[in-house]
Amino acid sequence: MKVLLLQDVRGVGQKNDIVDVNEGYARNFLISKKLAAAATDSAVRSVQHEKTAKQEKELANKKKYQDIADKLKSMEVIIVTKVGEKGKAFGSIGAAQIKKALDAQGVDIEEEWIALEGPIKTTGVSTVALKFPHGVYGAFGVTIKPE
Repeated sequence: MKVLLLQDVRGVGQKNDIVDVNEGYARNFLISKKLAAAATDSAVRSVQHEKTAKQEKELANKKKYQDIADKLKSMEVIIVTKVGEKGKAFGSIGAAQIKKALDAQGVDIEEEWIALEGPIKTTGVSTVALKFPHGVYGAFGVTIKPE
């Protein structure tokens, strides 16, 4: 019997999969526990429509993140901070300060997308990586200048 899974079922399949299982297993376990429903033509079309809409939305989001990454490549982010004698910053520059500088330039990203290996403690140009959702990556330069 073909059923449409309404939830992930270990050893059977994931939500919205159409699987072929024994009729007794389908009626006595999957359907009675509301883990699955009979795979009617309308249910199958509905799931396919949902999957298509979800894929289109993911592609649109991926393109949006890629556009932001491309925009950041050509931008120059400058952070001014207090610096000691040897060019070391008092304190360190982290993701929060970088996000604040990007917000000031009109770029809206989440702080957790900024992938710093460690805080920036010296003046000069540092490359900062970005890890967007949907597997999109980018990088841009951050210039630390003394006050």
